[in-house]
Amino acid sequence: MSNEHLIWQFNHSSEIKSIPRHSHNGYQMIYVKDGRVNISVSRKNYDVLPESLVFINHLETHNIRILSDCYERYYLNISPRLAEKHIRDKTLLSIFFNRPPDFEHVLRIGETGKTVENMLSLIGAEAEKHGAYSNEACSLLLKYLLICLYREYPSKFPSVDQDILVTVWQVKNYIENNYNKELQLVDIAKSFALSPYYLSRNFKAITGYGFKQYSLLCRISSAKDALRNTDLSILQIALSTGFTDHSNFTKYFRRETGMTPTEYRRKFTLQGENE
Repeated sequence: MSNEHLIWQFNHSSEIKSIPRHSHNGYQMIYVKDGRVNISVSRKNYDVLPESLVFINHLETHNIRILSDCYERYYLNISPRLAEKHIRDKTLLSIFFNRPPDFEHVLRIGETGKTVENMLSLIGAEAEKHGAYSNEACSLLLKYLLICLYREYPSKFPSVDQDILVTVWQVKNYIENNYNKELQLVDIAKSFALSPYYLSRNFKAITGYGFKQYSLLCRISSAKDALRNTDLSILQIALSTGFTDHSNFTKYFRRETGMTPTEYRRKFTLQGENE
């Protein structure tokens, strides 16, 4: 039985702590129960009120700034691979994956808040057991929560032609599994019997990223994980994530994170930072 967990981190806290810009190698759901916070996700900025949900994917950098004297929240960190394995429904998971230009990461849920809070508590309690069938139980609870949200707020789950959605999903997964190789859009499009233009246009319309940008962000995301959780040298990490040399890696890493790999490693400990 696999030791990998669908919900690899759960937290319910009232600690007032602002969090600097960072990202996770997983989907994240934050429920702000009380207090006001400012959350920046990628290039979008939100003042988040109580009873709001925030959905962030594994490539989106974000920071949190507390704006009130109280701040109570729940958050889940979710394995994308296991979410896709256990839930499979791409419409439900689209709230983590689809990023059209008008997508809003924050959903104000109001009266639905109590249901969401109860469901998150159940998911968290199950996740912390790490017992037999915990992933299966967590996936059922998470799927039910997403179904409830879909019924109440269908517009938050972007409507896309299912055929191209499935194709883009497959291409996304291929990139995530092969980001350290030299990937060419024309070759991948050919393997799906699509024109490069058609695939490129739809890939960006659905994910919010161009093909090359998505590949680069996958490399940076993997490098962040290695910097935080291994003792590999900067050069070893650069080469293992598909960069040609130290300087090339540092240039792109600084562009995406605002700091060098060495500065990033120094700033973030092995334990990471809680939301």
